[in-house]
Amino acid sequence: MKIYLVYIIGGDKMIDAPGSEAGDGINCTFLTKEQLNEHLQNDILSFRKDIVFGKKNEKDRLRSIAASYALKQALLNAGITEVEDKIRYNEKGKLLIDGCYVNLSHSGDMAVCVFDENECGVDLERISRFMKMTDKEGMIKRILSEGEIKYYEGLSRDDKAVYLCEKWTAKESYVKMTGEGIAEISNDIPGDVMINSVRISDEYIMSTCTRRIYV
Repeated sequence: MKIYLVYIIGGDKMIDAPGSEAGDGINCTFLTKEQLNEHLQNDILSFRKDIVFGKKNEKDRLRSIAASYALKQALLNAGITEVEDKIRYNEKGKLLIDGCYVNLSHSGDMAVCVFDENECGVDLERISRFMKMTDKEGMIKRILSEGEIKYYEGLSRDDKAVYLCEKWTAKESYVKMTGEGIAEISNDIPGDVMINSVRISDEYIMSTCTRRIYV
């Protein structure tokens, strides 16, 4: 699996590039607002334009452009240049590109694209979002299994937010891989998939998911 991260420079807070714990397969790019808008005007994949222009909030639009940039880098690095006629969507609206699998996510000042020859999913979230959920019983039960809740109860508030974020992104990456809605699966992720969750700086957690390949 190849991972392409884009950092939006000049957002709420500048963050460090991921360290070695994030994995050697991560490609990082730092772009300013001006560079993102230049990409939108001159270089964006045409099928992404309506998605970007549908974002009324500027930050949402910049994140969407950043995700589009990451996607284009993934395709170019794989030698895929004529992509428009290879794009299709399944019955659940999931993007499919003939010959490969891709998935996008964005949060805060970051966007990510994962690229693989097998089904894949990715979710990226800000940990601070989950600080508000640490005492929300309904949300905790929605995210965690019974066994995970027992472990969760012994954590500090800060660690609870990190743990919730990790488990949520893991579950989201799975449903984004399958194309299911998040409400359609149980709290236990099936054993035939591989989940990898990494901390990106102090602020973000990213989880990727792909099918186990048995030979």
